[in-house]
Amino acid sequence: FQFLFSLIKCIPILRIQFYTLIIQGLIKIDTEISLEKLEKNEKFLANFKEKGVSIDVVYKKFSNIDKSSFAWLDISDKYDDLMALCFDHFIQIFQAQDKHDSFYCDLNDAFSKVLACRGLIAVHFIWFYFCGNSKIFFETTLNDIWQKFTNLNEPIHIRHAAATHLGGLISHISNTGSDTVRKYAGLMSRWIHEYIRDKEENVIPQTNGNLLSFKPHHLFYVICQSLFYILISENCLLKVENNSANIFTWVQFLSSLELDNIFLSRLNPLYYCSSIIVEKIAKIGKDHEIFFAYNIITRNKRILNMVQTLQDSNKNIAAVNLLDFESACNFPYSPYILPSTKNLITPIYRY
Repeated sequence: FQFLFSLIKCIPILRIQFYTLIIQGLIKIDTEISLEKLEKNEKFLANFKEKGVSIDVVYKKFSNIDKSSFAWLDISDKYDDLMALCFDHFIQIFQAQDKHDSFYCDLNDAFSKVLACRGLIAVHFIWFYFCGNSKIFFETTLNDIWQKFTNLNEPIHIRHAAATHLGGLISHISNTGSDTVRKYAGLMSRWIHEYIRDKEENVIPQTNGNLLSFKPHHLFYVICQSLFYILISENCLLKVENNSANIFTWVQFLSSLELDNIFLSRLNPLYYCSSIIVEKIAKIGKDHEIFFAYNIITRNKRILNMVQTLQDSNKNIAAVNLLDFESACNFPYSPYILPSTKNLITPIYRY
């Protein structure tokens, strides 16, 4: 990786190709790491990194245990160092360039590789960092992601990833302005309403023995969940600020989105979205007295229970879980956990 960065300085005309090679290399390592093990042992990894303890010392201390048991630690350690190296070089390049949008254009091809992969741990936080430190980079990124989602020629998995990254970036970057939130929430809402108008007539309503299929309307449910996620995040921020004027304006904006029409549509997004997201968006409606979604939630639970009891509906159950809150595929910007570069992300991350 150090060699590739040195080549960028020697042959700047090929920098885009080198950026792509670097990101692809990081993706390969990222996908080999067990997120579950890394999360469980985050403090352990951070402690030995802070104290400068090498992997060999760890092996000696636990000499009675097979080294393969610590394979995840070896990979995580190397990946942590590589991410620190890449952040350092990318930040230097970023600071040396006058135009932040040109830097984004250079990284754009590499970013498309990130969108093509699900469940990444850290690579995508390179874009997160620059979005959090440059308004131009952030706006360019969001615009590009939205264009990918709305482009019918893009593969389904890219459009799915675009929707989830859009929701994650807007919700978790600490300096996201209210104008940005409302711009993209408005765009997403309009897309959803248009989709309902185009497709609802051909949708068979959900009844006890007749369940709506998830696959044909997959992207509709993904973008609905991303919209709800953004609204929940912004609502939490406004509650903390407790500014009555801002809250009043926010309630007016929420009313303009006509969320009740989305909930009541035959496509029934509250059935497929994560139960955590559904409960939180319903509470927003109740608190602000804009809409009441609990009747729909109760009906959906009754249908799901009946399906699970009376039918062999493994496909339907899997479909419901596809948008689960614990899935990194749908919520790519969970808190950053690599210790050496966590200090770069924490100041710009909204929990």
